[in-house]
Amino acid sequence: MTAQWTAPLTWQDNDLVTAALLNTHLRDNLEYLKRSSAAHFLANLASNYSTTSTSFVDVDATAGNMAHTINTVGGDVLIGFTSGLVSNGGGSTYFDVYIDPDGSDPGGRFGGDDGLARQTDAYEYISFVIVKKGLAAGSHTFKLQWKVSASTGLIYAGAGAAGNDTHPTFWVRELP
Repeated sequence: MTAQWTAPLTWQDNDLVTAALLNTHLRDNLEYLKRSSAAHFLANLASNYSTTSTSFVDVDATAGNMAHTINTVGGDVLIGFTSGLVSNGGGSTYFDVYIDPDGSDPGGRFGGDDGLARQTDAYEYISFVIVKKGLAAGSHTFKLQWKVSASTGLIYAGAGAAGNDTHPTFWVRELP
């Protein structure tokens, strides 16, 4: 499969069609459009996630959980998160995505300041989907991060708590 798009030929009358030309301009370009690097995690853990940090920290830095590394051909990446969660003690819980730096992008937290999303009620279902535009080709790591304004933030992670046995998801997908 080709790692890049090849501008299709403009065919002229009497042009010779060969297997190599068809493979390059038809098969390989179709495979390029279909191809995308992606990673997905649906939590079903023995315990929930919790934090008392008032600075952004990784929710779970375990590769393949709430931290994904994908190899891109360069361009845009779609990032998503959804979860049921609790802010205890009247505080708010904030979410962001950290993207590792590369030569074309300084990296860091995507949302900056207080992040991409804020949860304020005692129990809430929260989600976001964003597009990171213009990443360079190469390996990139995306980590879900969070912080609280006070007290404890809790993400239910399928730990079997009656009425709260929800399963958060975190995913990334390169766009063709």
